[in-house]
Amino acid sequence: MNTVLFMMDSALSHVNASLSFAKMLAQSGVPIIYTNAKHLEPYLTSFGFSFYEFSGMTFGIGFEKYWHKFNKSPDSYLDNLIDRLSSRIYHDRKKKLETLIEEVKPDVIFLDSFLSTDFIILYPYLKEKNIKLVFLQTMLSTLCSEGTPPLNADLLPENQKLVKKAWKHLLWQRKVQRFKDKIKYFGKDDLSMVKQKFKENKIPQIHKIVTNTSFRISFAGIPEWILAPAELEFFPERKMDWQTYLGSRIDLNRQEFADEKYANFEAKIQVFKTSGKKIIYCSFGTLYESWEGEVILFLKKLIELAKQNIHYQIIISLNEKLRTEIGEIPENVNLFIQVPQLHLLSNTDLFVTHGGLNSIKEALYFQVPMLIYPLNLDYDQVGNAARIFHHRLGLRGEIDRDSPQLIAEKIQTLLTNPIYKQNLHAFKEKTEAKYTEERVVKLIEELVREPVLI
Repeated sequence: MNTVLFMMDSALSHVNASLSFAKMLAQSGVPIIYTNAKHLEPYLTSFGFSFYEFSGMTFGIGFEKYWHKFNKSPDSYLDNLIDRLSSRIYHDRKKKLETLIEEVKPDVIFLDSFLSTDFIILYPYLKEKNIKLVFLQTMLSTLCSEGTPPLNADLLPENQKLVKKAWKHLLWQRKVQRFKDKIKYFGKDDLSMVKQKFKENKIPQIHKIVTNTSFRISFAGIPEWILAPAELEFFPERKMDWQTYLGSRIDLNRQEFADEKYANFEAKIQVFKTSGKKIIYCSFGTLYESWEGEVILFLKKLIELAKQNIHYQIIISLNEKLRTEIGEIPENVNLFIQVPQLHLLSNTDLFVTHGGLNSIKEALYFQVPMLIYPLNLDYDQVGNAARIFHHRLGLRGEIDRDSPQLIAEKIQTLLTNPIYKQNLHAFKEKTEAKYTEERVVKLIEELVREPVLI
């Protein structure tokens, strides 16, 4: 391979999920180029990757509002209607992607599954220039498979009646919304636009549009490499022929940053452990602006719990804005704006988290039981929590409903019941033996040897 292009969504969680995989390719001598928003250039180039600035919105996923905000243009119903009737976002994206392909000249493109409709625009160029394309999935599988609840549902597979009902409800909601949009925009709902461009670009039906998904559409027969172990799924063996799991792919050598005061605290961790204290690390990620009230109320419950259990040492990662709303804290609670998560997890007895997949994979690596309180109920956090609960790798809760007593009981269970540590140990042994670097290298070699699938 001469050049590999990574096209990831600009959300940092998506970019971070791909870094270990990209670094592995780079170490084998493959030139790596990331294309993304300008603000991510310093971050991505710090790893030695080349960078190509790329902006704009994917088409066919209802991003007209954000497109206008990005371009600082009017955002009325009429403007959105004109956008759809004229395929303005599609043509803007096509022009930029065409320039990208001509200037970068990639041999392989790893395209974030979250940007799936870019495949429709890229298809003619992939075919003409013999470029190989692989979807990179930063979540667990979003496709509908027999007996598996949607990834944005908190269901377990034991109740198949509810599972079928959840899929039926999800897909029916979409149909209703499409019907409304079809009327509202004179036949130019998102799926109709996608189908139109799919047909115009003469994409064969072997790559038909797949709409039975938890989130955005997918395409049949295009390789999708999932940056997670299949063993996290309810049914690891149930997958599409074109799906491949790569394992956790954690960047253990990444540079981590922390508050200045954390350096002084770091030396105390071993003292806490030696004295028999249980270290509990709590972090809800970085994107919780829409749930600040729920986070604050939960943390106040957690801090009250710390006051009653002096053998707990609770470390909380929290942005500076919310730090002022916490009030007084006891000696066995420490608040930091930023912590080195990998280092901390390697010394933690329990991880309280929102259930983002990157954090879950890191906790699994360090065999830390999890107590998951999902914040964003529209995406994969609730589904991730259900899978962790199902495999008995942790417990889950409802952040706005769990009482202090219930939180305390769950923490006590995770700290004292040996089954969680045993399951975590067995999970790590199995997945580390299966998802070796050699296995991933073999996949890449096969990708290089095989003819272009387009």
